[in-house]
Amino acid sequence: MQTSLCIIGPLLVAATLLASSQGAPVNDTEHFATVGPDNNFRLGCQTFWPAIFNQWEVLELATGAPAIYGSSLPANTTGPQLVRGYLDTAVANNLNVMRIWAQTVIMAFVDNWVEGVDQYTGWAGAAAHVDFFTNAAVKQLYKDNVKALTGRMNTVNGRKYSEDPTIFAWDLINEPRCDTNCRAGTIANWVTEMAAYVKSLDPNHLLTVGEEGFYTSSANKTYCNPSSSARASSQSLLTRAHLCFASLTYLSALPLPLPLPLPLPTGWVSWVPSTGQDSIADHSSPDIDFVAFHSWIDNWQPGNVTEAFQRNWIECHADDGVQLNKPVILEEFGKYINLTTGADMEQRNQYYSIIFNEINQLTDAGKPIKGVGFWEVYMPGQDAPVSEGGGRGVYGIYPTDDTFNLISQQAASLNARAAAVAGCDAAANRAPLTAVQDCSSTQVKGLTGTGFEGPSCDVDINECVRGTDSCTSNAACINTQGGFACQCWLGYSGDGVASCTPTPAVLDLPSQYVTEATQDP
Repeated sequence: MQTSLCIIGPLLVAATLLASSQGAPVNDTEHFATVGPDNNFRLGCQTFWPAIFNQWEVLELATGAPAIYGSSLPANTTGPQLVRGYLDTAVANNLNVMRIWAQTVIMAFVDNWVEGVDQYTGWAGAAAHVDFFTNAAVKQLYKDNVKALTGRMNTVNGRKYSEDPTIFAWDLINEPRCDTNCRAGTIANWVTEMAAYVKSLDPNHLLTVGEEGFYTSSANKTYCNPSSSARASSQSLLTRAHLCFASLTYLSALPLPLPLPLPLPTGWVSWVPSTGQDSIADHSSPDIDFVAFHSWIDNWQPGNVTEAFQRNWIECHADDGVQLNKPVILEEFGKYINLTTGADMEQRNQYYSIIFNEINQLTDAGKPIKGVGFWEVYMPGQDAPVSEGGGRGVYGIYPTDDTFNLISQQAASLNARAAAVAGCDAAANRAPLTAVQDCSSTQVKGLTGTGFEGPSCDVDINECVRGTDSCTSNAACINTQGGFACQCWLGYSGDGVASCTPTPAVLDLPSQYVTEATQDP
């Protein structure tokens, strides 16, 4: 099965696996995604229905970091190997878009939470969170980041990101919130300015905001909002991995793993209006191509998780698409597991089914909701952080979970909606051709993923990090320019490739330091 992976970037990065009108997989890696007059996404001469999976640690993994911020690496697995596992699993289960955080590349340019907005304000010497959206120096730092990302060269295919159809769309920011001292229109004004700037550098790719999609009174849709009680506020900030605005002192006093729902800190108040979001105003800019929203029902309405709210939240945003004449994507949602509150796997499956059913019903009724993305997939052997209890944690989903079967079925349903576009010009929206060298001659003993890569075959591949070396067990891989070396561990002998056998001294270690246990004192 041939696929192409698109990226939605905070920026959001998205992978694209298309289906023909007969449902057969097709490959389109040369066209930029667009929005047709019927508000369907298109790739080339076919409609495209995003079936998204969120994985926020991909950038760390791809660089070969020995440890990642949140979850763990499975045993004997490098970051690049885990990324390939994600992608293989996605392709096998009909998922066609990956949303990642890279402060650049369904890539998000920046995250409101982890080392994002507050990092920018700190660099600029600004004091408040809201300064990210209003301070000229902070905004210039953001623009510099956008310019660097959109102008970066893909070392594999030789294309600038702004000219790379692998990228499906950009998110301006993941879940923007102004919080205190946020005047009406602050986020909307920032979106208008930054969306125009992004499009001036990259007119090829689709663009959205990346927010949760709350409403202020100016939108006359506050009835759609989740409960704005003080208790809901505490859960919104504390039940996800994004613990950025929570007091570290308060968190450090709680037992691990963190109890869910968390006890209410004193003095927390209504939170929805303070976010500064207004879904309609924030997506009104002509440079914003589609409406994106999120859904975190456990965080927003702890103790009041209802099917009625979930369905209404989705329908409200589908109606935004009608009003703004733009397609809509539920790009991020999750349903936590917390057995102490009855939020078990059965309830998770129930709410995934509710969400997929509501989206399908609205789509069938002609509403412009065109895609959906869940949070988040874990591969076998990958564990959530201790703060979430390890294992699948609060929101993680293993491919062996029943929930993942529901996801795969929904993705297949979306792919099956793809159809040929009548009267389409196949030459339109095609990415500029880039000559890429065949670097297979640089491979080490014909091994794929070794030697050099890049447009000029001059970018060294770190086979040890990528996991493409041929070193045997009990051997260390050492990267070299254009290759690698295998060296047996201390106490082992051999060539490092065919074998590394323990020396007599190593074999004798148990007899020197291990004794039989007895029941005597």
